[in-house]
Amino acid sequence: DTIVGTIIVVSATRANTDAFDIFQPNLGYLNPFKWQMMIDYSVDYWRKYPSKYQAKGTVDLQLIPSKSLYQLYHLTQNKIPAFAFLQFANLTGNKKLIKKAQKFKKFYVDRLEMSNHVFTAILMKEINYKSEKLEALRHEIPIEDWNQFPALEVKSIDLKNYFRTFSYGVKNFLLKEEASFPSPLLEDADFITNSITLRTTPSHSTSQGPTTFYHTQNLSQDI
Repeated sequence: DTIVGTIIVVSATRANTDAFDIFQPNLGYLNPFKWQMMIDYSVDYWRKYPSKYQAKGTVDLQLIPSKSLYQLYHLTQNKIPAFAFLQFANLTGNKKLIKKAQKFKKFYVDRLEMSNHVFTAILMKEINYKSEKLEALRHEIPIEDWNQFPALEVKSIDLKNYFRTFSYGVKNFLLKEEASFPSPLLEDADFITNSITLRTTPSHSTSQGPTTFYHTQNLSQDI
């Protein structure tokens, strides 16, 4: 909504000029927040309102600030179990078990490594686009027109509730599940924790499953 609103307002104010201006509707610049906040309040929603597609066990997310520590976790928690499972399945010759082991490796090793590679650029380096021009736009159009685009009032967005409401939208509109709208935020240690690990226990496993880890340099880094 912020981006669309910016496009509409900029188009209206620059339509009859030859100026070439770049406008950055950067939420993180106008209303700073940290990766930690996003993780805490997103995970909080899924803990309180789990999906029917969710694997058995708890769902958490952990961002590890040390690359070497991340690689160690990934090796011990994901790669070794996956390759051991596949090796065992091949030794048994059971086609059904082999297929399951291959799927296990594909998800917990191949896809995980691919996703980490994709997100490394934004997790490891803080990119902050300044948005003074967006703020200045409010003085170029009548206030009644500006008020038609509430998403441009980025500084007033309650980001804690935003992340929880975003999770509600994912569950309701993407997963097509009956979803509970997030209750008012509770600044309670039972709901908001500093232990953030995306951990899923596969339904075919009776023990605690592998952990999905994302590597980031600084948990307090601005998004």
